[in-house]
Amino acid sequence: MYTRELQKKDFNAFYELLLKSFAEKGLIDISFDREQVNVEARRCIVALDHSVIGLFDNDILKGFAIIMYAQEVYNKDQYIQIDMIHTDVEYRRDIHLQRLIEQIKVLAKQNNCSKIKITNKNLQSDQSVKDMLYIHNQFFQTDQIWEVEL
Repeated sequence: MYTRELQKKDFNAFYELLLKSFAEKGLIDISFDREQVNVEARRCIVALDHSVIGLFDNDILKGFAIIMYAQEVYNKDQYIQIDMIHTDVEYRRDIHLQRLIEQIKVLAKQNNCSKIKITNKNLQSDQSVKDMLYIHNQFFQTDQIWEVEL
């Protein structure tokens, strides 16, 4: 089991898992625009302000975290916003999610980010697993956003 940033060659596996996550949430219906999702998914992999971290088991993508590099308006501090974390159902335990968080922390430090932020709805897992992950990583809640300072 390992994590790494996704590259262009990983797009098809990422796109399939992304569509699967939308289906789980009930978001794929007659009005669902697959082409728009395809364009946005490609942008996440190649854009300078986004990255996608993959969770791999035997070189098969089992989960991902979409992150965005951002800057506070009032003091210009840089941070990472976790837009979405999704894993296959059997990988939704805290140990697998922790691997993704650890890789995000590495990227945050490499990019001079002082915080990581996530909203509860952007992490697909049971609330008990979310709570354990937040506590283990010393996240604190501000309104609807969970933050950890690095």
